[in-house]
Amino acid sequence: MDAGLLALRCGIFDRRVVRDAMGDATAEYEQIAVRWCSLETVGSRELNQAGAQRADVSHVVTMRTYEGLTPRHQLRIGERIFHVEAVTDDGGTTTTVAVKEEV
Repeated sequence: MDAGLLALRCGIFDRRVVRDAMGDATAEYEQIAVRWCSLETVGSRELNQAGAQRADVSHVVTMRTYEGLTPRHQLRIGERIFHVEAVTDDGGTTTTVAVKEEV
């Protein structure tokens, strides 16, 4: 992979569960790493869910290898938030991540 194609800064966030005083659990994300990446849109559609329309946008993120990346992680590129759907490691220097954008 040409390093010049990895022009976006991507934060990798790990989810942790925090309990409040009432014992209710909420998920919080903590940044654990930063990688340079590229972002490619591979599909989008609008869904009508419970009477409300929402966008469903899928992307592929290519980055330098990060071992341990799983669907419990979240990626952030600028202000955009992406939920990890699947991770493919080429066994070398590149990881390809299928993500859905939170909109």
